Amino acid sequence: MLTLRTWPVLWVTAVLAVGFHAPRVVAAEDGSGDIVYLNSATRALRGGDAREALDILEHTTAAPEAGESMARHHGIACRAWLEEDRPEKARPHCEQAIANASARSRWRYFNNLGVAAFRLGDDAAAREAFNNAAILAGVVVTPRKNLELLGQGEVAAENREAVGASLVIR
Repeated sequence: MLTLRTWPVLWVTAVLAVGFHAPRVVAAEDGSGDIVYLNSATRALRGGDAREALDILEHTTAAPEAGESMARHHGIACRAWLEEDRPEKARPHCEQAIANASARSRWRYFNNLGVAAFRLGDDAAAREAFNNAAILAGVVVTPRKNLELLGQGEVAAENREAVGASLVIR
């Protein structure tokens, strides 16, 4: 039953629930030049909350237009969609990240593109993406490990789910 005592508690609860459900994040530069919302989305993703990372990216009022910040934006979205097991949503973000990234960070996006391609059933595209990632990664072994998991031929249907789950997302 609603009384004068319980009404303020319900009102505050409702305001907080609505306010925290879909936060509006302004793309402001912090002191190091990184965009604050990207750091928040990265923290959410590293904390295991891919949905929160996607919400932060979606509710940003001023996303970057090009360059490394745009690459990070799409790279985070790519990884988050892969964590949500939605490779069809991840793939275009991986491609946008590659198009906007510097050579130094591009290997991660090629690696994740390979994961998306494999999960979508495109083994040839997955191998090509992992090869590109391995070339760009230098001493980082993640893309080479993913290539080893795929092997040389087509992955058998009964092994696809296990291989897809074993691929490393960066």
